[in-house]
Amino acid sequence: MPGASRVLSELRSFTNLTRMGRVHSKKMVVRRAPAPIRGGLIIGLATSLWAPASSYAWTLSADFEAGTVGARANGTSGFGYATTQTFFSETRAHGGVRSARVGFLQGAEEGTGGSVGYPNLSEGDEIWARGYFYFASPFSWACSPVVKILRIRVNTASDSHVAWHSVFANSQGQILLSNEVQSHQPTTNVRFDVDQWQSIEIYVKFSATAGIIRIWKNGQLVIEDKSRRTLAASSNVSNQSNVFTYWNGGHPQTQYGWIDDFVWTSERPSSVDAHGNPMIGPTSTRRDLTVPFNLRY
Repeated sequence: MPGASRVLSELRSFTNLTRMGRVHSKKMVVRRAPAPIRGGLIIGLATSLWAPASSYAWTLSADFEAGTVGARANGTSGFGYATTQTFFSETRAHGGVRSARVGFLQGAEEGTGGSVGYPNLSEGDEIWARGYFYFASPFSWACSPVVKILRIRVNTASDSHVAWHSVFANSQGQILLSNEVQSHQPTTNVRFDVDQWQSIEIYVKFSATAGIIRIWKNGQLVIEDKSRRTLAASSNVSNQSNVFTYWNGGHPQTQYGWIDDFVWTSERPSSVDAHGNPMIGPTSTRRDLTVPFNLRY
């Protein structure tokens, strides 16, 4: 079977991620020509053994609709792993009635956001990751030097960490692109919004010779880098994405954000930006609920 050895290897890798807690009952859609296969990720990935490795793609989503309000935002509608300050919430939502509330506790650097795992992506593969973010005023971006917002991990085939590709914020709330493979971190003039939902998306083409990274805000291309490597070696892989990780220098005050409607996919989207670049893009669904702001979740 063409490609079967690669897919078996990826299945074993994903099973190891599940055992390590990077994935927790996360549902995935796996596609192969001519029709999509739906179901749990491991079942769907095993089914794709009958197709060449290059003929399938997958999509993960987290809309936080199926969780229990006040519980950590894990599970089929949440993250594979949610940190200690990330809970299902009905205070506000971009789509549906629930999102995840993220608590940034004064002085802490960690404890916010979550992560998902996915089958190995390697040389020549692509990933798109998009989510909605709401930062509630009064909100301070004070940091030293950056806040890490949306991230794609690169590691060796044996799962040793290599680098991250990320969307960052600086202390002025400006959007930065970070390519740790090449120690490249340019700043843009585009800022994160406060008190409104915004779509943030990152795209990475994995290559040890000529990679690509793009970042969009609300469907508008913010920055693109097509001149640097995105893998340190052609044997590197990617199998994890994180939403937040560290607020370098510690959170300047106790403050809150909400996140919603995340999509991660290796299938090239049909939507394109103004420059013709494929992107997941923003959606029009949004809903802010009239719930007292001082509720716990």
